[in-house]
Amino acid sequence: QYDEPLEGKDKLNETILKIFVEKTINYDKQLEGLQILALEECFNGVFDLNDGRKVNIGGIIDRVDKVGDFYRIVDYKTCNKDVDFKLTESEKKYLFKSDQKAILQTFIYAYIYQQKNPQIKDNQIRMCLYSLPNIIKGDDVNIITEEKDPAITFEKSKSFFEESFRKLLLQFFSKDNHFESSKDENSCKYCNFLTFCNRKKKDF
Repeated sequence: QYDEPLEGKDKLNETILKIFVEKTINYDKQLEGLQILALEECFNGVFDLNDGRKVNIGGIIDRVDKVGDFYRIVDYKTCNKDVDFKLTESEKKYLFKSDQKAILQTFIYAYIYQQKNPQIKDNQIRMCLYSLPNIIKGDDVNIITEEKDPAITFEKSKSFFEESFRKLLLQFFSKDNHFESSKDENSCKYCNFLTFCNRKKKDF
């Protein structure tokens, strides 16, 4: 409860949040035996570069559920772009494109969670995106984007992910690789390494 009634943008945000929460609850009620195992919890792991070096990886996972024998790695998204896991086998290479970063992020979370819980098999992991824009649209089909049996499942694409992620990290740590600041300064607004490029948040 608020001491004063909300107005303007705050009122709009309240309405959007209510829709999101209500539809998410309605969707989750359909999942028989749903158990929430973690909420906004930090998980850390290690990724082996296979050259004697290991990289620490981690992040805050929005939610981890257990439904039957399956573990659902849930990530909430507020971006305006539609995101889903329905890429064909030949399109898996796009997993590492910027417009599919939501999938990559969820894949990393799933990888770390399994590393911390090695008893969980590859085919028990489900990666889920709860997209706020899709929910607000009211499209019942796309309210929640959850992979079921497309090409990019954790089980089918784990080896591809490991190989591609390893190549990407090796590029980052290569002495021969020269990095330049992004020409799109809008992409710098929320970058944790902003100061390394001598850019400041006040510039945006």
